[in-house]
Amino acid sequence: MTGEAYAIDCFEHADQAGHDELCAWAADAMASIALHADQPSRAVSAALRGLDRVPTGHPLAVRLHAQASRSHARLGNRDDFQDTYQQADELWNALPTRTPARPDGTDTGPLAAYAMTTYTASSYLWLGDYEHARHHAERAVQAHEATPASQRSLSREAIAHLDLGIALAHLGALDEALAHGLRALGSPRMVTSVHARAADLDSVLVAKYPGTSQAAEFQAAVADTRG
Repeated sequence: MTGEAYAIDCFEHADQAGHDELCAWAADAMASIALHADQPSRAVSAALRGLDRVPTGHPLAVRLHAQASRSHARLGNRDDFQDTYQQADELWNALPTRTPARPDGTDTGPLAAYAMTTYTASSYLWLGDYEHARHHAERAVQAHEATPASQRSLSREAIAHLDLGIALAHLGALDEALAHGLRALGSPRMVTSVHARAADLDSVLVAKYPGTSQAAEFQAAVADTRG
C-alpha cells in the first residue's frame, strides 16, 4: 500500500534525524492506514510505537491514545478500549487553550478533537453501544462545523455524518439517519474510507428497514457515487 510505504519511510527518516514528533505523526498515519485496511492489531502496534516518541503533553498523544482505543474497539476488546479511551480523555482535558502547530502548520487542537469525537463514535458503533455512538457522533459533527473552512477535513466530516446516521438507524430514527447519510454522500472528498462507511450505513438500512423508500433512496445514492 502506497500510503503505508510513505508513512514508514517518513518514520525512518524522522528517526534518523532524531525528530521524535515527526516519528509520532508518521505512526499516527500508519495506525489510520492499518485500521482502514481492517488490520486493527497492526493499528494498535503503530499507535503504541508513536506513543513511545510523542512529546509529553502534546495533542498528538491524545490522537494516538484514541487510535489505540478505536483499534481495540474494532477487535471487540471493550476493557482495553475503555482503558485507552480514559487515558486519551484525561490528556485531552489537560490540553492548554492554545495548542502547537504540526510541522506543516496545521493546528493540532482540532485534530485531537476529531480523534476524541469521530474515533470514539466509530468505536461505540463497533461495540454495539448506539446511544453513546450517537452522542459522540453529534459532538464530532459539531467539532467539524466549528473548525475554520481552511482547516476542515471534508472526508472526516463525512464519516462523522455517516457514523451518526448508522447510530440513528439503529436507534429507530430512520429519516434522520437518511438525512445525515445523504449529506455525507454530497461531500467533495469521497475517498475510500468514506465509501466504506457509506456501505456500512447502506447495509444497516437494508437490514433494518427493508422495502422502505428511505433505504432505497440511500442505496441509489450510494450507487451514484460509485458510478
